[in-house]
Parts: sequence; structure tokens; C-alpha cells
Amino acid sequence: MLLLIDLDNTLIDRRAAFKGWAESRFGQSEVPWLVEADRDGHESRPRVPSGRYRGRPG
Repeated sequence: MLLLIDLDNTLIDRRAAFKGWAESRFGQSEVPWLVEADRDGHESRPRVPSGRYRGRPG
């Protein structure tokens, strides 16, 4: 068994993957604030939609 853990984004570009997912799910106009709210995965999951979604630009 092989377990790979990418703690510093050297194996997979997490930001690019997140941007691609966000664009396919919500459209290009929503990507900038979603990427900012995600904080490269350091923001807690419950805070992203509840904290920023209601006050997002647009």
C-alpha cells in the first residue's frame, strides 16, 4: 500500500484544481471570491459558504 500526502502542494496544484472545479460548478464570475474565501484550503469548510456567500460581490 502506498499513501501520498501532499502537505505543501508539491504533488498536485490544489489551487488550479479548485479553480477548475469552481468554474465548472459556478461559472467564471464566481471563481475569484471562491478562491479568496477558500484561502488555499486553510479556511474551515463551514465558514466558506456561511460567511462569505451571503456577502459576495454581485
